[in-house]
Amino acid sequence: MCEIPGYSRYESILACYTLLCSFVIKNEYSDKIIKENWLKLQNQYPYLYDYTTITRPKNDDSNNDFSDNIPLKLENVEIQTIKEGLNKITDYLSKEIIQPIHSGMKNSLLAYFKVSLPEDNHSIYTFFSLYTSHSRTDLRSMTYLVTAFLNQFENNEEINSSSSSPPYPMKSIYPTLIEKNLIPAVEERENLIQKFFNYKTPLTFDYLHLKKELKPLTKEEEIIMKEELKYHQEPIYFVSRTVKYTPSEMQKIKKFCKENNLSVQALLDAAYLKAGLEIFNNNKEEADVISFQVIFDHRQNSIGIEKCIGNFPEAAYPYIPIKDSQKSIINIAKELTEKIKSITPPNTTSLYSEEFKRYRLESYQISNGEYAINFSFSASNIGRFKCFEDLTPTMKENFIDFTFLAGSQYPLPNTITDVSSHMYSSFNGSVNHTLHFPYAVIPSPYILRLLERIKELILNCC
Repeated sequence: MCEIPGYSRYESILACYTLLCSFVIKNEYSDKIIKENWLKLQNQYPYLYDYTTITRPKNDDSNNDFSDNIPLKLENVEIQTIKEGLNKITDYLSKEIIQPIHSGMKNSLLAYFKVSLPEDNHSIYTFFSLYTSHSRTDLRSMTYLVTAFLNQFENNEEINSSSSSPPYPMKSIYPTLIEKNLIPAVEERENLIQKFFNYKTPLTFDYLHLKKELKPLTKEEEIIMKEELKYHQEPIYFVSRTVKYTPSEMQKIKKFCKENNLSVQALLDAAYLKAGLEIFNNNKEEADVISFQVIFDHRQNSIGIEKCIGNFPEAAYPYIPIKDSQKSIINIAKELTEKIKSITPPNTTSLYSEEFKRYRLESYQISNGEYAINFSFSASNIGRFKCFEDLTPTMKENFIDFTFLAGSQYPLPNTITDVSSHMYSSFNGSVNHTLHFPYAVIPSPYILRLLERIKELILNCC
């Protein structure tokens, strides 16, 4: 790992991890305008060109116009649906990033293609995918970058590279943690290690194998499986698949959670647990606990600014006894809701929670996995904020959909079986639930079954 000046060790480590956000607009833009707006975005946020640079120095006379980092255009793309197009461009860019030509690169990438869709009377759609390093960017930041990029299509005035001001400021949680003495000191390590790292074996799922009693794969699923297996010997990269919840479905879920004093996050986690136990082989007979990695956004707690670009997620790991897996989804969700509330009690700034000190011990100081907590699955819910709500009215009319992917800048070992979960809401009230997983290792039909079953279980509860 290479330490980056001005970065915490945690942020330096995240430089090898990637975030992608793919999105589609019902409009056709010229290649020239797309290129110009991408260069404008890099002028506003120079770290997109070099992630070790946060802002362009005021006395910078390098005359760097970022013109050597141009968008990647895909030609002759054929798709039938929006979902197929989003999957295609996301998979393409995730695979492109790990190619030798990009090894060790410090710049972000933008890919796009334009296509007419038969399902919409051959209207023209433009699909984009934006990649950047995870070192200074979290999922919420990606939506702000995309908003800044798309709004430029509505305002094509020239942006002077030396005077351009970004619409969202760049911020970091790390100085706040240093100032408030919230990163555990050496003498605190043993106590935290004893308290948080010594519990028993957590439940894990075998995402490579469906339970034998499940209905067999359809012919379509078998074709997809065979196609994916062709690439099993090639460098492995992350992909994602998404299931959408309509505005009416989400209203139903939120109403149910409010009436039953449940966290939406807890209900999602409980449904994930039940669906995983139904679908996949697991180590339930040997496990002692079910451990949930829950991601919190600390923008408001740390710097008091909600709309900024930076890396603000921190994790807590509530767990329940393995015997509680026999409980109903609602009862598991109630237990998890209480666990989540105990981590962030009322009238207390959650930055000071011991759960987050444990996270910082591993992530900000040790960062080598020596004391890493194993968890049953990771679930992030950023549903409290509506993605892309700052788009111009015209752009909102043309904005169709989007998806996230958390990946890697380097090829993955074909033994990796990590799956992560993200749920995020749009300005129109719909919500996407996305699972990230290694391509050609975990079959995508298995992941889609999991996503669809989670949704079915949640809606059945409501």
